[in-house]
Amino acid sequence: MPLPLAPALAPALAAAFLGVVGAADPAAAGAPNHAAAAPSPASSTTAGGEVVGGGGPRGIPTTVGDAAPGQLLWAQRFRTLNAGQVRAAIGDAGFDPSGVRVGVDLWRVVYATTDPSGARVTASGLVALPRSDANRLTTVLIEHGTLAYRGDAPSVGANPFVLAAPLQAAGAGYLVVSPDYLGLGYGAGTHPYLHIPSEVSASVDLLTATRRLLDRTERAATGDLLVGGFSQGGPAALAVARHLEATPPAGWRVRAVAPISGPYAIVDVQIPAMLRGEVPGYVAAYYTTYALTATDKVRSVYAKPAEVFRRPYAGRAETLFGSNVPEPEIIAALPGDLDSLLTPRGMALVRDPTGPFARAMAANDRVCAWSTRVPVRLFRMLGDEQVPAANTEACARQFRAKGVNARIVNLSPRAVSGSLHLGSGVDAAAATLAWFQQVSSPAAG
Repeated sequence: MPLPLAPALAPALAAAFLGVVGAADPAAAGAPNHAAAAPSPASSTTAGGEVVGGGGPRGIPTTVGDAAPGQLLWAQRFRTLNAGQVRAAIGDAGFDPSGVRVGVDLWRVVYATTDPSGARVTASGLVALPRSDANRLTTVLIEHGTLAYRGDAPSVGANPFVLAAPLQAAGAGYLVVSPDYLGLGYGAGTHPYLHIPSEVSASVDLLTATRRLLDRTERAATGDLLVGGFSQGGPAALAVARHLEATPPAGWRVRAVAPISGPYAIVDVQIPAMLRGEVPGYVAAYYTTYALTATDKVRSVYAKPAEVFRRPYAGRAETLFGSNVPEPEIIAALPGDLDSLLTPRGMALVRDPTGPFARAMAANDRVCAWSTRVPVRLFRMLGDEQVPAANTEACARQFRAKGVNARIVNLSPRAVSGSLHLGSGVDAAAATLAWFQQVSSPAAG
């Protein structure tokens, strides 16, 4: 996950991660409006971009009507970068710019998908097109890490850390697709954090919408698909690849999967590490509040927040994780430890998950129990302070039990902004891209 930031570091690092979208003025760079899923008309887009669907920058749809999942509702080319600008953007975010060879067009896409109840809703995502001569492109699907603020999502284009990996792959010549997930970016509602089925449907439906966008840009996808994801995006990447291998939509072939530092064993690894104090207390409080409030909206974990959260956090938890509060503000509003956050009942539920919460976490923790023919590499960094590396070992064990040799790749420890977790996301992005280039070239024909 790119954020949260330590409370003492939040003011200084918010600008580094959020660029011109600061905690005090998210609308300045075109972030969606706090009060609604749709962006405010005055700040929704970068002026002059090409628009597909709707009535222009003011026509971003917030409902789907009778559109089927995967239907392209609206798209805008909101930024064009030459190769030098791509290198600068990647390098400024701390990523390796050495593989960039072409410029990139960034498209903001709104499309139809389904929410956890099965209702049709809007979602948004980023499509990054290389400015190359190739017409038939290999696709890289990138699942982002934990984000609680819709203005940090890939399609908004305001968070340099979130945007760097898509730019890195597109600058190397790949077509890149990166879903915001439900309730983030320009999509409706709030984000159902750690809800694997909607992460899959939002991703698959964006792939379908991307094909429809390509039809209008005179480009095409070869169908070869390389899937990666960081932190929350690690389990999402595996779940999407598993779904596509089992029920492949016409024309897509998963060629490789490369998840990075994911929480693949929340019950057996992640929660015990947080309870033992191996994860910083403010990070544990953030993850736990997000998981409980988001799961409750889908599965009804508690009758009222005060059952699991102490005062004053019971009165603010659901608002903080309603997709409209910037990350530094969330961190500042939460305690620095789980004991201060949770009631005895809340602590018992986290320590020994039961009922709907247990079922939700179990769905996440089964993503590696998969017999696949697709090559899998699991990237991690030993010493990761947010998502302990033992999560990756647990994932590899599940794969081995299914007869799959999922190779663990240990990255050399390197902290980014004081975090080995962030460091793993930065360094694995380059390592993943290098492997993907061995598996499938960026363009065909």
